[in-house]
Amino acid sequence: SSVTRAEFVEMTIVAMKLTPESATVEWLKHVDKLKEASGDLNAHDIAKSESLEIAMNFGLIQKGDYDDGRYNPDDDITRYDTSVIVSRMAGLVYPASQNDGSSLKFKDAVADRQKGTVAELTDKKILLGYDDGYVRTDRNLTIAEACALLKRAVEYTEQGIDRSIKATV
Repeated sequence: SSVTRAEFVEMTIVAMKLTPESATVEWLKHVDKLKEASGDLNAHDIAKSESLEIAMNFGLIQKGDYDDGRYNPDDDITRYDTSVIVSRMAGLVYPASQNDGSSLKFKDAVADRQKGTVAELTDKKILLGYDDGYVRTDRNLTIAEACALLKRAVEYTEQGIDRSIKATV
């Protein structure tokens, strides 16, 4: 079964532990960022659950992500669209913008605009291709793929964290 754009955003927020009560979200509420939601999101459940504001403030989704300026939350999400969100989640936007995609070894062609993001995530073993050698960036993401992708992304972002250190404020 495919995952919608709204569902993947919700899954990403949970994976990142960006609950409405988290310290990060509390801080983001005080930052005046991207308050203007795309018109198709205001009445959607994602807006009612605070997930939209969290995702936009954290930069996971941005108004210009789609050519028509609409997010279409009930549309299925593609493997490339998830790659963009995950690259933002993992702090890989700049490295992806510098990656020319020369490391890509998939049998299918990856669009020029996708190469940096796809290459960065595959280089980090966050996004994997299929056993047949294809990456299929335009294919809709399944629930199983979404879970596996987010698991690898969280593991990547947690590398080097010393859990014995307790932060005090």
